[in-house]
Amino acid sequence: MEVRFLERDIALCRIESRTDILSLYLLATETESWVHREILWQEKLRAKDKFEREERGKKRKVKVKLSVKKAYLEEDLKGIRMNGRIIECPKAEELKGRYIGIDLNIGERVAFEGDEETLKKYLVSTPRRWGGTAVLLVVDDREACAVLIRDLPEVLLDKQFGREQITGREERLEIEGQFGSLTDFAIGEAERHNATLIVASSSIFMRKLKRILKERRIKGIRFIEGPYMGNFAGALEVIRSEKFRKTASNTQAALESHLMDEVKRSLIGDAVRYGLEDVLKAIERSRIRSVVATTKYVIEVLEKDRDQLKRTLKRLHRQRRGLLIVHPKGELGEMVGALGGIIAF
Repeated sequence: MEVRFLERDIALCRIESRTDILSLYLLATETESWVHREILWQEKLRAKDKFEREERGKKRKVKVKLSVKKAYLEEDLKGIRMNGRIIECPKAEELKGRYIGIDLNIGERVAFEGDEETLKKYLVSTPRRWGGTAVLLVVDDREACAVLIRDLPEVLLDKQFGREQITGREERLEIEGQFGSLTDFAIGEAERHNATLIVASSSIFMRKLKRILKERRIKGIRFIEGPYMGNFAGALEVIRSEKFRKTASNTQAALESHLMDEVKRSLIGDAVRYGLEDVLKAIERSRIRSVVATTKYVIEVLEKDRDQLKRTLKRLHRQRRGLLIVHPKGELGEMVGALGGIIAF
């Protein structure tokens, strides 16, 4: 989490991970706090007489100060909803006293007000352990596939060219003629999801793809050359490759792939601790580099043993270490889940 104090009792924070969402949830449910947030409001214009229909004014943004009463976590811990009462709204006094809900998600900024020591306890700047999102476009001579890479790869486009194989120059040019629409689609999805665009293909098509993308004047695109299939299986092969880790090192998928290798090496050396009690002991002894837990495990512990989870976070914060929370159905999540849901290594 990136935290900056605007005043002694007001902190502006950027939500960067599921752990940050968890910290905000604990802050909202266990302390008295207020959220400063812009909301969209549409004024209702009163009718002049009983025969005239009420109309609404234009939507506009207004800043509110919300006294948080309840908070709810999303199932995947990527967002939180806070319900509360508006106690301040200088530009729309009629909103004062109303109850509303505010959604906060990873990547957003929000200001919290409360006791200074309490804010410092829950809103802690920690090393970023959450990678970015990527859109991967894989192309071969038969088909093309675009995949959104977050926790779990999600197919955005699956296109077949309708040919068993290339038999000559005309067939190749016919396929290449469709690259413009493919790349435009991938560029649009990358912009929509604020993601890194990665293009993977064999050398026979890579030159054409690079030329098209150069004409689009899009910067920051990564290229991975190799004999990959242009379908979902090929996309998974790219994601698991060493080339992907190096090319897309800033993505969540690359981070989790790297951590999987670390966990495997640590398991061989008997250097993995699992179960909350053993993880806590390892943290106390400062003998760990990373702590990973699944969303499923965190939600279960919140219900059964919240205090112990809070102690874990507190000790990690003290050591300037972060807790990485992963999806239980991802490859790293499945490995951590098989080891009890939380590990330290």
